Amino acid sequence: MKPRRWSLRGRLLAIAGLCSALSWLAGGAAIYVVVQREDALLFDERLQDFAQTVLVFADHELQEIAALGHDEPTHMDTDGTTTGRYWYRIWSPDGRVLLTSQNVPAGAPPAAAHAPGLATVKIDGQPWRVATTGGNAAQRYRIQAAEPLAQRRLLADIFGDYLLYGTLLSAAALTLMSLMLTRLALRPLQRSTAEIASRGPGDLRPVPAGHEPEELAPVLQAVNQLMQRVDVALRSERQFVSAAAHELRTPLAGVRAQAQLAAHPRSSEAQRSAALQSVIGGVDHAAYLVGQMLDLARSDALAGDPARLGSEREAVDIQALLQALMGELGPLAAERGMSVEQRLELPQLSGSAFGMRLILRNLLANALAYADPGRPVVVGTRAEAGHSVLWVADGGPGIAPEERERVFERFHRGRRNAGSTQPGCGLGLSIVKALADAHGARVRLGDAPGGGLLAEVVFPQAG
Repeated sequence: MKPRRWSLRGRLLAIAGLCSALSWLAGGAAIYVVVQREDALLFDERLQDFAQTVLVFADHELQEIAALGHDEPTHMDTDGTTTGRYWYRIWSPDGRVLLTSQNVPAGAPPAAAHAPGLATVKIDGQPWRVATTGGNAAQRYRIQAAEPLAQRRLLADIFGDYLLYGTLLSAAALTLMSLMLTRLALRPLQRSTAEIASRGPGDLRPVPAGHEPEELAPVLQAVNQLMQRVDVALRSERQFVSAAAHELRTPLAGVRAQAQLAAHPRSSEAQRSAALQSVIGGVDHAAYLVGQMLDLARSDALAGDPARLGSEREAVDIQALLQALMGELGPLAAERGMSVEQRLELPQLSGSAFGMRLILRNLLANALAYADPGRPVVVGTRAEAGHSVLWVADGGPGIAPEERERVFERFHRGRRNAGSTQPGCGLGLSIVKALADAHGARVRLGDAPGGGLLAEVVFPQAG
């Protein structure tokens, strides 16, 4: 099943929108609750102020009512009572209603029903906020003023509407800004994507970097490193194919020429025999070259696959490996009158069995091919400063110090090979170097104690 694709831009916007919505809800709720509380306090203060103001301005009327001794309450309205915002009643110290507004509800409670202060009561089925003041020795009159809570809620709903509209407007503005900023933030990603998509198979130039965000920099760096590795691999492959074609052309041309000589009717029996021997030698050389190139291809495949190398890593028995290789290289050693000695201080080394086999086979074949006849080739292992070393020493001409770096190049054959009758194509040490690099090891070339070449592969951990 094909995995479902997702949008980074959409996910970022969704996260930003969710966070903004939660922030708005929490902030709006907090603001609404605080404003409601503050409004309630403010409305209560205004109600108490209204009661005190009415009491002050009605003082003259109250004095006349007291002087005349009226029993019926007198009505007097203010701007607050005519609009229906408030109503009030004023009592004498003995509990007689002296002065009221015209809009006092029929079910308004008597003065004695409430102690001085604020209270919420229901009058005729509607909630009212009632403020009662006075009634002590310092005040001659007692006043009760009230305000319908429906009026307060109306004003609060107006504020809530403004808060809601403001929140929606800010949400729209923030959404637009988020879209613009997200597009701007993702522009380097789109630019890099377009740059990579425009490349052809042969265009492995690095993707331009320098103005990308910090999060994108590792991705571009990894892409550029991959392109660099692919470029190196392709160039190496082209060089390999070119060199292999050149190396194979020479023995094949020789084989063809010798075969033509052997088939010519005027060739003598001795000429035919010599030509056929040359054909056999050319075929052997071509087969050796093909085998080396196959080994090189296998070593490149192993070096380019760290996961495979890690899964194949094990404790390799060097003595058993050496015995198996001597079954293959023994005829060459016997032909040249040479022996192979073992000095294995470490019986096992950690690595890929296949890789270890190619390393030891090429080092041993190189030593048997170029060492002086009759002199032994020594294979050994040892521990060295927390590392494990596999080494092969021969009694041949060795390699001059100035050539020791170049011999790892593919198809390079140094002065050591001059005049040699052994088949060779300059791939053995390059195969060793590639496999050593894959194992995290390094190859050292030096002089053997008794003369000749000492080749050492230093592995990172003791086996």
